[in-house]
This record gives sequence, structure tokens and C-alpha cells, in this order.
Amino acid sequence: MSQSERLLNVAEASKRLGVSILTLRRWFMFNVFQEFFESQGVTIEWTEEVFPQSYEAELVTDMLTLLSSFSAKIYGKRSAARKKAKRKGS
Repeated sequence: MSQSERLLNVAEASKRLGVSILTLRRWFMFNVFQEFFESQGVTIEWTEEVFPQSYEAELVTDMLTLLSSFSAKIYGKRSAARKKAKRKGS
């Protein structure tokens, strides 16, 4: 590896692209992103091996991820509303 070539793990790549690691791994055109990073002098290294899933298993994982995200948002709003009401009542 040359001095100008840097290593980029999957977590850093997903952070730069603004997507989750699972989303990055599922993209159909991942080779496009791999070529892009390589043109910038960055090599992507996989730190763990993920076994292929069926489409149904991927769909279930995606739906659970969405459900978790929306639930966290709702609970966060409710918590903020309760804190605000508590401050007004004091």
C-alpha cells in the first residue's frame, strides 16, 4: 500500500455517505461506490463477513429498523413534551 492510499473501514464509509452500514452493504451498485473511493485513494476493507440473506429476511430487518427509528423519535418527542410541561408546572 502506498503512502497516498488510505484505509477506510465500513463504518467510516457509511458515515461519509450518511447511510447505515446495513444499507451500504445492501446497495446493488456497491461497486460504483467502491470505485469512487478507490479513485480518491481510499481502500475499503470489510471487517466482518455477512452471509447473504433471503429477500424476506432483508425486508424484515429493514422494517424492524424503520420501526425502531420511528419509535425512538416518538418516545423522544413525548419525553421532551413531559420535560417542558414539568418545567412550566414548577
